[in-house]
Amino acid sequence: MSTLSNDDVTALIAHVHSKSIEKALFPFVKHIQSLLSSRCDLGKTERIAQLVSEMGVRVGQAVEQFVSAGQLVAGENPQLAAELSEACHLARQAGQAIVQQTQYQMEPGRGVVYACDRHSLVQAAKRLVQAVTRVLVLGDQATVLQLLAAKDRVTACLTELAKRSSFAEFMSQFAELGQHMVQLGQLSGERQADVKCEIARCKLAHMRSALEKAVGLQLTASKLYLRHPDNTCAQRLRADVLAHMRLSLDSLADVVARRQQERQSRSSPRLPDHQILGQLASERGLIGHSVQVAQALDWHGFELAWERCLTVCLLISQLHSCPPCWWAAADWLEYYVQTLGNMLLTSMRALEVLTPASKVAQENLDAFLDTWRCVVTNELGHLLLTVLDQASTLGRRQNTLATNGGNGAGGSGSVSPETSAPEGGSKKAANHAQAGPLPSKAN
Repeated sequence: MSTLSNDDVTALIAHVHSKSIEKALFPFVKHIQSLLSSRCDLGKTERIAQLVSEMGVRVGQAVEQFVSAGQLVAGENPQLAAELSEACHLARQAGQAIVQQTQYQMEPGRGVVYACDRHSLVQAAKRLVQAVTRVLVLGDQATVLQLLAAKDRVTACLTELAKRSSFAEFMSQFAELGQHMVQLGQLSGERQADVKCEIARCKLAHMRSALEKAVGLQLTASKLYLRHPDNTCAQRLRADVLAHMRLSLDSLADVVARRQQERQSRSSPRLPDHQILGQLASERGLIGHSVQVAQALDWHGFELAWERCLTVCLLISQLHSCPPCWWAAADWLEYYVQTLGNMLLTSMRALEVLTPASKVAQENLDAFLDTWRCVVTNELGHLLLTVLDQASTLGRRQNTLATNGGNGAGGSGSVSPETSAPEGGSKKAANHAQAGPLPSKAN
């Protein structure tokens, strides 16, 4: 093999998970490919040999920049220092080899004579790309470790928060929680923008949004508990919010560290897509209704609407041709709506037990009602409309093809896997859950 093919490049970067690594790596790889092409395919004139030699020097300089950055990261991350130092050493060696192997000399009667043959240069180039990729991947791992450390600080702060028995102590600890959440929000937001996997981006968006809302709920639930420590509803509510935050933090860490499990198939029978879409279409008015009955404190009406919200999540996740970002959102929202609905009912019961004269119980309930409205309207409602709009657009396209005598005569309304998730549709579905930064201060 006389060059570094695109297949070789694809195999080398298969374990790259972030856009920033690709952004740094691809120009470098293209430069290497250009060097090999010039060396192997453009002949042995002195002009070409000089060009190849200059390109080899530029590659060596680029490697030194990668190595310098890698060494800085190694100094800041003792856990990765040994691996990074070794990767940097191998990258430097490979870069120096490229510089040496692209040198030439002019010999009488032979013309240009390179320092090595083509095969040796190609093998050195492959070793170089592997070494530089390793440096970048380890640097990316350092970013992941930094985020996981920020998550651990938030988790530890939550543990301390649960121990506070006076309002003054609680507020002091809560202010510290806010500071740690700011840092976690910044790091997780950067990771969300950088990660290549669309499913991971969608999950991170929902988890960051959930954590942002949970901070405010933690404040009101804790106020209620500290004011009424003997009330079982207040005890349960604070415990539920803490458990929800811990689970969300653990889930965020799993996604960031790529420890998330593969999607498991649903145990319930799966319907054809056109039947699922028909049921979803009948739920267009659900979102507003669920908010109205919750605000009216209609327990029975809310429980029915809540159950229907969970059914919507289940139906979306069961679409056969559902783009991955849709079922990732539906799976997460099914958990979130279930958890939030339980906490909202507990807040309703707390107000009923403590009577409407309890200002802190009313404020707590208002916070949970606002969060319910936000989640159901902005997240679940937007996802539902995105699914239905996409299906409607596809249906019109199929009807047009059928009218024009094309292959789109399948008027059953089902969505084909090949056409259900065009790039624009997938981006629209993923973008609906884009969360802003986590709160910058404790309120």
